[in-house]
Amino acid sequence: MFRKPAPLLLLAALTLFVLAALVLPLNRDESQYVAAVELMRYGLPFRDFMYLQTPLQPFLLAPFAFVEEGWLFLALRLANAAAAAGAIVFVYLAAKAAGGTPQRALAAAVMLALCDAMIFAGGVARNDALPVFFEALGIWLLVDTHLRIRPNRRVFLAGLAFGAAVSVKISYIVPAGVLFAVMLYEGRRDRFRSATAYALGGAVGVVPTLVLLAIAPESFLFGVFEYSLVAPQQWRMLNEQAHMLEFPTTLGRLAWFLVQGPALVVLALVLWRRFRHGGDRHGVALDWLIIAGCIAAMLPQPSFRQYVIPILPPLFVRFGAIHGPIAPRRSLRLVLALTLVLGLWRTTSESIAALRGGSPILFAVADGDWLGEHLDDSGMPGKAVSLSPERFAGGKLDIDPRFAMGPFLFRMRGLATPAEEQRMHMVTRESLDRVLSSAPPPAIVTGGEVRSTPAAPGGLDAPLRGWAERNAYRRMQSPSGILSLYLRTRHAQRRG
Repeated sequence: MFRKPAPLLLLAALTLFVLAALVLPLNRDESQYVAAVELMRYGLPFRDFMYLQTPLQPFLLAPFAFVEEGWLFLALRLANAAAAAGAIVFVYLAAKAAGGTPQRALAAAVMLALCDAMIFAGGVARNDALPVFFEALGIWLLVDTHLRIRPNRRVFLAGLAFGAAVSVKISYIVPAGVLFAVMLYEGRRDRFRSATAYALGGAVGVVPTLVLLAIAPESFLFGVFEYSLVAPQQWRMLNEQAHMLEFPTTLGRLAWFLVQGPALVVLALVLWRRFRHGGDRHGVALDWLIIAGCIAAMLPQPSFRQYVIPILPPLFVRFGAIHGPIAPRRSLRLVLALTLVLGLWRTTSESIAALRGGSPILFAVADGDWLGEHLDDSGMPGKAVSLSPERFAGGKLDIDPRFAMGPFLFRMRGLATPAEEQRMHMVTRESLDRVLSSAPPPAIVTGGEVRSTPAAPGGLDAPLRGWAERNAYRRMQSPSGILSLYLRTRHAQRRG
């Protein structure tokens, strides 16, 4: 075995996640996160543009808004690849610090890296990689008692890490809060001191969230809470997909996401070991973190693969810390091999597709350059309207901040009044004609939202296409054939 496997593990995980970043198709969720980083050059989340999560991620990634023109989207995917690879290393270090052998800790970290949900976190520009990085870091700080940091300072830093995770993604408030309760309940004489240090660290971690709440309370409460509690469910109902909101469907989908990789098998092994052999030094806290991760995974509706990610760090740390035989080796290896194939299946198939047809993210970069050049040649000032702002963020084509959240605000129905939409920098399908007619944009970009659904015949882009055509915008096709650029003409300018 390698004497220092952590650097090699980091390199291997980073290679896998960078590959995923290059080959995974564009995910519509990336729109809001890429656009938010770009708009940090000019303003703040909630105050100047809507945002649909707690706001630490655009603050931390804001420097990427100044990378070479046109490369922001790819840069953010690579930043997430690095964060996810860091999480893998911290899981390895935590498993070893919790009492696992180097071999089993390494095996646990490798298996985590080969889970499809983890590959997805490291391969797209969403907000999954940063919070799992902070969660893994916090677990390592709590279990590694040999660090040259005083215990209360170490617990404070762990609280800071979990608070930062909450400030990136609100669902991490469940494991962060459960861990605080465990500290209060399980501690001895110093339980209140440790819990207080953890809480103080957590409070520092959520400062960015509290600051933005104070600056723009109406937009913050709508974006972080009201929208997520109503809009996704509304969209499924409008599209005749009410079954996706039912508990059996949620449970089945989460199980399927866990089985795409060894996570479900590892969960079964950890449960079997726990009930047969009892707990250990760090087992109770890790067990509760696994339970908290399961709760956090079931809260959002409908369920998607990224929601199982909070379960994974404590689960694989717990597995990596187990001593002795776990189950009959031959049968276990066979089952784990099958789950590893399932975990790598999507990335492998997308890699083959990219070799044949090209990298989706590089196509997006090329299209973004093309869009910027043509708008720049038109000589018209202003910001472009699109439901796919991630495809040209960071280039010459500026994003209209009212469309920064891509399709998500645009598709909601009746959740805000016209006055509220104006105050909170939003445009919906109902207000599109009024908003665009009052100030016609220099360009409209479509093509990223063409899939037809019962609630959006012709795709969500259809109203933008229709408005551009009715107002005599000139249409051009991008080199990839995916995007259409509608440029404002002199005739359209007179009509506007």
